[in-house]
Amino acid sequence: MINFTKILRHEYYDKLFLSFFFVSVAKLISFIKEIVLAREYGTNFELESFLFLFNVLNLIGGIFLYSITFYIVPILQKKKQKDSLIFKKQILIFFFKIGCFLSFILFFLYFFGLENNLFSLNSNVLSICRENFYYFIYIFPFWILTFVLTSFLISKENQIGSFFESFPSLMTLIFLIFFASNFQTLMLGLIVGIVIQLFFLFIQNKENFILFKVESLNSSSFSYKAIYLIIFIQLLMGTHYLVDHFIVSSLSASALAEYNYAYKTFSFFVSFGTLVISRTLLPIFSNVKSRFNNFKSLIKQTDICFFIFAIISIPLFFFAKEVISFIFERGLFTEDDTINVTKIFEIYILILPFFMSYILMITFLYAQKIYKTIIIFCIIFLTIKILILYLFFVESKIIILPISSLIASLSGFLYLYFYFINREKKL
Repeated sequence: MINFTKILRHEYYDKLFLSFFFVSVAKLISFIKEIVLAREYGTNFELESFLFLFNVLNLIGGIFLYSITFYIVPILQKKKQKDSLIFKKQILIFFFKIGCFLSFILFFLYFFGLENNLFSLNSNVLSICRENFYYFIYIFPFWILTFVLTSFLISKENQIGSFFESFPSLMTLIFLIFFASNFQTLMLGLIVGIVIQLFFLFIQNKENFILFKVESLNSSSFSYKAIYLIIFIQLLMGTHYLVDHFIVSSLSASALAEYNYAYKTFSFFVSFGTLVISRTLLPIFSNVKSRFNNFKSLIKQTDICFFIFAIISIPLFFFAKEVISFIFERGLFTEDDTINVTKIFEIYILILPFFMSYILMITFLYAQKIYKTIIIFCIIFLTIKILILYLFFVESKIIILPISSLIASLSGFLYLYFYFINREKKL
């Protein structure tokens, strides 16, 4: 029987361990930052403003983070040294241009949305956002570069880039400790962290930018169709986050912060598995010689993955209030905040086994370039989620957001799982 036990006993042990270690350190630093934010800001207007602007940027950035990884890594696994160096320069310039273009889109989104209050923000939050949104416009192209450079390292099975991703959170944490608790402190910490992250990533990738002059993009080394298709897929996968974000921002003054604390706590637990799976297993699944590169093996791995995360989710669900209280309830974060955040967090925990399992399956599909199946999954997920929100949002308010994600995740998981079973039977 092929399973994760064999992987850990043999050649992939070091890769999985290193990936888990670096991701763990990065996510731990990020989560400590969230704890300090809760202590210093609670759910006040300064934090609400930063979260509104940053979450939009983060959601769009997340789309490109996975798009870039899922496009670059399988290609570099198959390229020779000289061809890969040329490709890396081309792709770096291409995505920097994309980042600049998206900065203009973000500018118009923020400017017209905030000037006309299309997001139905509180007046205090709206005022702060209007004064500071341009910071996010400037940093976005450089943030995109960090995704590309990290993907270069992943293609070489070098996981140090996962640790470098902690620098924005680390610098924000340092700024929070030593400077005043306001919007500017959060923003400057983020900017300095991205600059430092870029510096170390360029050092790690320095051999990619020495030997060859930049050549024009050509069809032999660069596929516009493939990258646009992957971006489209990731846009579909990220749309439900944008829907949730804009819906919750129109609710009560503290709703966005409460939702953010609940979702960030959930993300803390899923990020370990998500990043380890996508960054460690993507190169393995892309390797045609790998014995794990088949549908039969993936069904077994999915069963194991579901079981592990189902076991993990049980104590998290029953002790959700204690978890939220232990992490956040200090300073300006009150007991009432704990109760409100717990209600949201409990639902998200139920998503955990479905989420991790379909991430495993989607990673395999990306490696095999089976994009049509991923698109169908996204359409099923979005259709069910939006339908539930349309039918029940008025009555249920904020709690329907995680419930709709739970039902959509279950449906998407079942579609992918039975797709894999049917493909395995046909082989």
